Amino acid sequence: MRRKLLVFISSTFKDLRDERQAAVEAVLEAGHIPAGMELFTAGSTSQLEAIKKWIDDSDAFLLILGGRYGTIEPKSKKSYTELEYQRAIEKGLPHFAVVLGEAALNNKVAQLKADALEQEHPGHLKKFKSSVMKKMCKIANDRNEIKLAIHMSLKEITEGNPKRGWVPATETPDAADTITELKALVAENRDLRKQVASLEAKVANTPKPEDKSAEFLRVFEALSKLEFDLNGETISIATAVLRYRNHIITGINNSTGTDQAMRTLYFQVIPTLKLYGFVEDYTRPGIKYDIQRASQEGRKFLAWIHELEVSVAPGREQMADNTSTSPPTDKSASTTSTNKA
Repeated sequence: MRRKLLVFISSTFKDLRDERQAAVEAVLEAGHIPAGMELFTAGSTSQLEAIKKWIDDSDAFLLILGGRYGTIEPKSKKSYTELEYQRAIEKGLPHFAVVLGEAALNNKVAQLKADALEQEHPGHLKKFKSSVMKKMCKIANDRNEIKLAIHMSLKEITEGNPKRGWVPATETPDAADTITELKALVAENRDLRKQVASLEAKVANTPKPEDKSAEFLRVFEALSKLEFDLNGETISIATAVLRYRNHIITGINNSTGTDQAMRTLYFQVIPTLKLYGFVEDYTRPGIKYDIQRASQEGRKFLAWIHELEVSVAPGREQMADNTSTSPPTDKSASTTSTNKA
């Protein structure tokens, strides 16, 4: 959708009637709206305030500068034309200037004589013109060059400020469709808010997992003080739990064909773990011997040990896995497991 700009045209009036007309035509030809101050009489504070409001409401500012400085505003001692230009800059309005060249000024002198040039404040004009020439401006010597300069400048402004201006109602989407879509979005947003509120209420009412770190630590320290003999080696129950935790998870039995170490664990370690609720009976159809394996609480205890071991000494996790899959058969394995406890 093409946006239309409200372009404020500023200049001295009597000496630049033709140039202002050319500017109005150029703005209209470019598809934009010119705003001129022909209906305002310079010289009163109320009129100056009205002009400022027009500038503030505009989308772009055009200055046409010829050979005159213009009427002086009593309080600031500056011309109304310069005050308008300064207002546009202060408001950050996209602005550009068309400055009449030497040929154009000579033609003006031929037509208007002394009225074409500044007689009272030439120093003010020189200073103002110098500041204008330092910013975005183009030199023009006739109507065609003025119109071309305006076309080029407006193109640059629209490309550099794509959000400025306004769009005719005939080019905007149907308001009814937009309203319908907005209503649907509002309803959807309302439903989502209800869902979020419901989920937040459920989370607030859900009991938080109990932190048993302190309890597990106390139990582990107690197990570290309970020792027994395993294949000629004196170890603590805590060491045995570390070394054979995988077996405790899958199950330890009292079968006559079971490895001696496993039978020792069954009679020396399992009863103590059972006191804390860490193991439970496990029955399988067709199997006559007893199987004891980690209960839900026991698995939590073993998981706590695993996390503690990994966080305290990264790299020992693999060692624990290697020593727990089968009983150690040499002194190094025994030493490693004992150190872990």
